[in-house]
Order: sequence, then structure tokens, then C-alpha cells
Amino acid sequence: MKKVMTAFIFIALFAVAANAEEGDVIFWDNNSVVFYNDNTCAGDNTCDLKKVGMWFARYRVEVEGDYNYGTSMMAFYETDSVETLEKYGFVQFIRGCMFSSYKGIDNSVIKTQDVSKAQFDTNVMFYFPNWVIDSDIKDPLYASYPGHSRLYYGQWMDNGVRNIYGRKKPTTPELFITDHPGSGFMMSGIAHNASNEFRICLYKIKDVPRETAQDNIDFAKPIKCFTWNSIFVYDHEKGIFENKNKIDPFCEGHK
Repeated sequence: MKKVMTAFIFIALFAVAANAEEGDVIFWDNNSVVFYNDNTCAGDNTCDLKKVGMWFARYRVEVEGDYNYGTSMMAFYETDSVETLEKYGFVQFIRGCMFSSYKGIDNSVIKTQDVSKAQFDTNVMFYFPNWVIDSDIKDPLYASYPGHSRLYYGQWMDNGVRNIYGRKKPTTPELFITDHPGSGFMMSGIAHNASNEFRICLYKIKDVPRETAQDNIDFAKPIKCFTWNSIFVYDHEKGIFENKNKIDPFCEGHK
């Protein structure tokens, strides 16, 4: 997803949740996993990496009298010093699509591809039937900013205040990144569906090319990967958005 904007959306979402009345924002299906790097680090020279992990949760938020359904994710890592933070970075991969659906006059469900995405310095249709690097620029690193640090948009917390690595260095050797993909929602009788799978991986930054193609998904061996998804597809018979574990068949090859 967009590297610059997702951090602000994610933090804003939780700020809304903290101040909302009951029923305005609902979180469920919290998932977290942590990998402690304490067994095989000597073999790949990563003993300065202490741990890496990921957390995600589903949410429902009321917007102008209707509901949006989505997923928020946070991935983080910790090293033995602030200096060694710059040795590592995240790359995310995506498979799936965003699409609209509605009932035709014969009650059949019609699905259309009508959503675009910033991807590798251009705008493309939000349709990825095969795994690609998820990046709006040609540098695959999730927190990168051209002309600045490749960890520029990495985030860290200081007494409850969020800071950006490229603007202020952390006081403890921990960084995190966030993602908040597009949500599923109804508008004027048309369902806007989110159906995407993600893989977020931590790499040694020296192994990640500064520029590559979106389908170069095997550019290096990752240290650790985690999978998650954001799938909310409207069932026009039931009249509800369903949270599924697999992407919609429409995203696998409708062209």
C-alpha cells in the first residue's frame, strides 16, 4: 500500500477508536506472532536482530451512516542498538484485487474492475492475480523515501507519541511499519470489495535492490515472513460483507 499515507491512517483509526462512542468502531480477530532470533543467527550474521513480529486485526467503522470493513496491520523489529536498525527493512508482497459488484436486472451479480493503485511510479488497475511487490515506488523497501533514508518512514513510539525515523532517530532500537488497505463498503447499491492477500518479510537492507520490477519477488532470501489478508466481499444474496480466507475468484483471472 501507499508508504507515506498508511501510517497516518492507521494511527488516526486508533485515535478515533479511543474516542468513539460504543458501536462506532469495532475491532475483532486480533492476531499476533513474534519470532525471536536466538537459534540460527550466527549462520546468517543476524545476531544483532533480537526479534521481528506482526500484529493485525479486523475492524468495522461507521462512516456517514454505513459501515466500512477492513484490516489494520503492524510489523515491527528490534535490534541490539539503534545503529543496527539500518541493517534491516521490510518488503511487502500482494496478491488479489479491489473491485465493485452489483445485481443486474436479471438478478445476476456483475463484477467490475474499476479501482486503480499507485504501483512502481505509475498508476495501474488494482488487480494482481499473481504475487508482486507491494510498493508505490520502484524501491521495494516499505519505509523508503527517494533521496532520503531507506528507513525514512519507519515509526517508533516515545511516551505515546509517534515519531518518524527520517525526522528523528529513536531512543530505543525498535521500529515498526503499518498498513491499512482499502476497505469493503456499500455505496448507492454498489458493493466496493477488498480481496487481497499479503506477505510481509524482513530482509537485510543490503540484499534489497534500490530499484527493481514488481514481479521480481525472489530477489533475496528473507530473514522472516508473515502472512495476512484483508478480504471483505459482499454477498448480494445474504446482504452482508463476508470476511474470507481466500481471495475472490474474480481476482485470480478475470481478464
